[in-house]
Amino acid sequence: MSPTDRGHRRKKPSRFIVVGHSAIDADHEAILKCCNEIAAATSNALEIQLHRLRSLLSNHFQHEELLLKQAGSKLCGCHVRDHALFLELCDKAIEANRQKHSESRELILRELLPTLQEHIAYRDQLIALHLNSIEDPPASSRDK
Repeated sequence: MSPTDRGHRRKKPSRFIVVGHSAIDADHEAILKCCNEIAAATSNALEIQLHRLRSLLSNHFQHEELLLKQAGSKLCGCHVRDHALFLELCDKAIEANRQKHSESRELILRELLPTLQEHIAYRDQLIALHLNSIEDPPASSRDK
């Protein structure tokens, strides 16, 4: 175990936030699972997990945009800016990992993760509500 691993306090695993749209929830679950794995990763596994997180986030953001496009809508500017911020934080963490492991882990756990959880709870919840209202119209409109 490296000094970085010994000195890092393991964080309690983050819990999964359900927004009520199965495809979006599946993406979020994989992303948060990866964040929890970053919290527990050895210094040798950290680089792989950081790249995995960036890939999961990027794929999720493309998936959200596609779902909204198919629904005849698009992401608002603030949502797009959040996505850019998350990818930027991943890039910073990957770069920091080349310098000092604890800094890279802390970028994810103390900066990205809380902001991501807030994003899911507020911005992605609105997307899920919008998509669910389109995918499951009220019974009166289905019966016509």
